[in-house]
Amino acid sequence: MIKTLALWLILLSGFLIPYGNIATAQGPFFEEHIYATVGGTPLWLDFLPEFGNDPEPEPLIIFVHGGAWMNGNRQSVPGPILNLRAQGYSIATLDYRLTTQAGQFGSEPVIWPAQRDDAKAAIRWLRAHAADLNVDPNAFVIWGTSAGGHIAASVALTNDAPGTTGLIGDWTDVSSAVQLGVNYYGPSDILRLDQDVTTPPGSTLNHEAAGSPESLLLGFAQTGLSMGEILAHENDDSAPWFDLVSLAHDASPLFAVTPPHAAPIFIAHGTLDTVIAFQQGEKLHTELVSLGLSSTWHPVPGAGHGMPPSVFEETGAWIMEQWSDAEFIRGDANMDIQKDIADVVSILNTLFPRTGSGTEPSCSNSQDVNDDDTLDISDPVFLLTWLFGGAQQIPQPTQSCGSDPTSGFLDCETYNACP
Repeated sequence: MIKTLALWLILLSGFLIPYGNIATAQGPFFEEHIYATVGGTPLWLDFLPEFGNDPEPEPLIIFVHGGAWMNGNRQSVPGPILNLRAQGYSIATLDYRLTTQAGQFGSEPVIWPAQRDDAKAAIRWLRAHAADLNVDPNAFVIWGTSAGGHIAASVALTNDAPGTTGLIGDWTDVSSAVQLGVNYYGPSDILRLDQDVTTPPGSTLNHEAAGSPESLLLGFAQTGLSMGEILAHENDDSAPWFDLVSLAHDASPLFAVTPPHAAPIFIAHGTLDTVIAFQQGEKLHTELVSLGLSSTWHPVPGAGHGMPPSVFEETGAWIMEQWSDAEFIRGDANMDIQKDIADVVSILNTLFPRTGSGTEPSCSNSQDVNDDDTLDISDPVFLLTWLFGGAQQIPQPTQSCGSDPTSGFLDCETYNACP
């Protein structure tokens, strides 16, 4: 037992060795970049290119550190994530405003949604510089632990939804969306962190207390009002409670999720977590499934506020699986190996479902006839034009089953007409 415990301590301590202290013989280990300036203070990210010098643009993992929104820094990245560089992934890791840094960004706030705004500004910077960094702008994964998991979930489940993107940085006209999200043991319902605790395992924190990390995130330093007081007034429409409750809901992925913009997400949580209750991850997954969204739930029996190496491996496999779409024929919306007026009807049924009959297509790519990574009225119009002699050609794959040559938000989970 003692040997096993010692081994775990060695493994876990190795997870968060700052990579800036690690020497490498495989070329430049990381680059430092300012992705935005807030109140005169720069915000930094580090870019760690994949090993191998592949000329093709690589997928990018954007790591967000934890630390209760109060501490931590961008160089503390779990070792198993750094190891993904050898599998063809580039990595970016970012600093963001912390609730303990009031006054360090001029008059700019350090409470929510500053953290989400900063993360999305970093994503915009990375996408705007994708060609220089040799990363695929349509293959971004945001991955965080604890408070970083909360930020990652908040970003992935809102993406470019109006009112969630912020105005930080010089690239506000660039998309701040990611294609996948990974949330390790992050809170999902800020107000009910204590209510979701079960005994065992119990909790080492009183989240509702004055000065708790969550109270600070919601502005306790300015208002003197704790998270517990905000929860007690959740149904009070008077000032200041209405605004504080709205802020708490916006800071809770469970409430802030915006289905049309949400990316697929992987949620992992230890059953013996005494910092963030296990139920926080479980109920986020349940809510996402009820909304018809793509959520993969990975409870980890016996784990606390951390993850064993095997979960990192399973997460990597999940990412690869998400980008291994089924083969399809573009324009064959009803999957009968031909393109005709029935396919136009099928796309229209997706766009304008009758009450109670709407379902997500199992292969959105087959209905994205013009290959603009969006399902809208232009797709049936494009197909009609092509059917009746239009000069425009349907983008590949159109003659036979094939994979999508242009990655993006849409995917193809199953396509029964192809082997």
